[in-house]
Amino acid sequence: GGARWFYNLYMNNIAPFFGKLFSKSKEAYQYLYSSVKAFPEGETFLHVLQQVGFQETSLNRLSLGICTIYCGRKKV
Repeated sequence: GGARWFYNLYMNNIAPFFGKLFSKSKEAYQYLYSSVKAFPEGETFLHVLQQVGFQETSLNRLSLGICTIYCGRKKV
């Protein structure tokens, strides 16, 4: 959707530009975006949590799907 398009535009172009302008490190902001893109999302990440022993896993998407909160319980 539109929010995802704007987010991708911002993270891929605008954030690195201002990162270079203010911190002299455009690469750090490009790395941030690439690491966010590489992170497993949705049901895929819930499966990862379950594989490492979390139970009662759930997710809650926020900001039109740009941000997601993952929850789970793990006995110690």
